[in-house]
Amino acid sequence: MVRAEEILAKIERGEDIEFRDKIIKGDLDLSRRTISSKIKILNSEIHGRLIFINTIFLKSVEFSHTKFTNSVLFKDVTFIEFTDFLEATFNGKANFEYVRFFGNVRFMMSKFEDSAYFEHTHFGSKFSSYGRSLFTGACFDQNADFAYTDFWRRVVFNSVNFGGKAGFMLTKFHNGAIFKVTHFNKSVYFSKIEFNIKAWFLRTNFEEDVAFENVVFNGNADFIDVRFDGYADFEGVRFNWYTKFIDGKFEDDAKFRKGSFGYQNVCFPGERFCSNNNLDNTNINVDFQRSKFERSVYFEQAKFYGDANFSNVWFGNEETRFQGTRFKGDAQFIGATFPGYTNFMDTWFKADADFADAKFKEDTRFDDAQFDKRLILTRARINIITLNNIRLKQESDILLKEAIFTRMYIKWDVLKKHLKYQYEDGYDWATYSALVKNFRDLVKFDDAEDCYYDFRKRHQNTKNWFTENASRKSRFNLSKFYDWIALKLCGYGTELWRPSILVLIFAILTLALYNICGPNYPWTICSGLVLSGVAFPLFIVVLARKLIR
Repeated sequence: MVRAEEILAKIERGEDIEFRDKIIKGDLDLSRRTISSKIKILNSEIHGRLIFINTIFLKSVEFSHTKFTNSVLFKDVTFIEFTDFLEATFNGKANFEYVRFFGNVRFMMSKFEDSAYFEHTHFGSKFSSYGRSLFTGACFDQNADFAYTDFWRRVVFNSVNFGGKAGFMLTKFHNGAIFKVTHFNKSVYFSKIEFNIKAWFLRTNFEEDVAFENVVFNGNADFIDVRFDGYADFEGVRFNWYTKFIDGKFEDDAKFRKGSFGYQNVCFPGERFCSNNNLDNTNINVDFQRSKFERSVYFEQAKFYGDANFSNVWFGNEETRFQGTRFKGDAQFIGATFPGYTNFMDTWFKADADFADAKFKEDTRFDDAQFDKRLILTRARINIITLNNIRLKQESDILLKEAIFTRMYIKWDVLKKHLKYQYEDGYDWATYSALVKNFRDLVKFDDAEDCYYDFRKRHQNTKNWFTENASRKSRFNLSKFYDWIALKLCGYGTELWRPSILVLIFAILTLALYNICGPNYPWTICSGLVLSGVAFPLFIVVLARKLIR
């Protein structure tokens, strides 16, 4: 057993302290002192309180494998050299507020049974290459507070277990932070903090609510195989470099409202993009591949400055909102599933919007959205989709090949100018048939007939007047001829004015011939036959078609 007074006396004499496998009793107060002694207390138990306020340790301090049975107070303390709490156990409160660790520090495998406070603490220095912080395998049974803390060198929280609430508000990670296989059992607050260089969250588990509000990621942000069991709040977050949420799982609501994905100097004055490109002119991409959102998802008014990859993502069962979002690069939702209500209203897609093989199980709204390039819905499965008042550029295309939809609300005048019907493997006429049925089901008969007319006209234009048979002999194409006749006589059954004019012409001609040449004159008979056998029946058929629709 060693008394605290013995340690104090040795320090006052400037002697180094080294104890192994000892029990130290009594309170040790080294406040307002500059300690030049090297301190090494290993595999021991300290049964008194440690009170270090405004203390400076000029040499290394080691408490590895040591147990602190009472509270520990390291407030406004400066550690100049290496500091080691490897596998230390803190039975009482551990207070490290306003501490400055200028050397490397280890809290690996340490156990904090009561609350731990690291507010306003500095790990490392801006002007030194030392100051790396290792918390690998540490266990915080109660609350852990790292608010206003500066980590000047890379900090590692691998395999750390946070049993209580964890607070990182206004913390700055200047040189990267690693949270690999980290477990947060209670709420976590990363609000208004900065991650520079890179932030790794690999197989991290957030069991309750987590807040990343207004966080700035100035380096790569990797959220790989991360599980969010509680509410995930990323409102106002800024991802200024590459971002990955691959294989993530969101069990509760996830909010990315007003988030920014891309280079920090890209701005949106009004509805225009302006970009101060990064030095190597690299696109800044975000990747959510194979992530799963179980409940509501909110990306409203978010800004994606590079490509956004949401391929094979399962969106929330309740609702998914991208209203007012801006995608400057390609927006890839290939194979994504939208089980609930989906809102892309007033969204701006500056590049391709790719929803190939996507599944929209409930109402989906793209009203007032803008598509500067392609809207790809090939092989998509859609319940109800609205595309009212969408804005497209002259070169924009809408691809619906092999898409299946129950209802699509869009004006044919808008769609016909941009619907792609010619592909490398042939023409997509089935989509026209589906659209005609869709417009009829929606009681938009004018759109249905215009769509049918455009389909027949384009289909006819793909045919040649002469074709080659199996023996490569040219022959007249009767199919095109029949189409041409149908177009001229009745507009493929959609234009009543054509047979009306035909009836009027032959009625006048027949009457004139009858009065001039008599009823038995051959031309009178021929004209009457055309009137009664062709023109008038054709008029009746087209009229009936329009009335019965």
